Amino acid sequence: MGVGQEEKDRDKVCDLYEDYLDAITVPGNKALVAMMLRIGGLTEYQVSRWMEKTGGYLDISELFEAKRLMCWCKDPDRRCHCDYLKRIIESKVTPVLEVDNR
Repeated sequence: MGVGQEEKDRDKVCDLYEDYLDAITVPGNKALVAMMLRIGGLTEYQVSRWMEKTGGYLDISELFEAKRLMCWCKDPDRRCHCDYLKRIIESKVTPVLEVDNR
């Protein structure tokens, strides 16, 4: 597989992750979320437990206090699914600036 194809695959995976994240972070998409979890390989039991524990969606607000997002695939020169997650978090959080009084 050539480098060009790897980049196309990376973009496709990142695009699909963005769609997935958009779907699972909205309350009220329970049927879609359950279907996506099944497609992702979860068993019926795992899907029902996830739905029960989360109310059917992923609340990413708990990441708003995060200082770092870590991903094994991150390459500073290439797209990563965490780039999208970072943009979402940054769009929801007002930065707190500290003053360095030296």
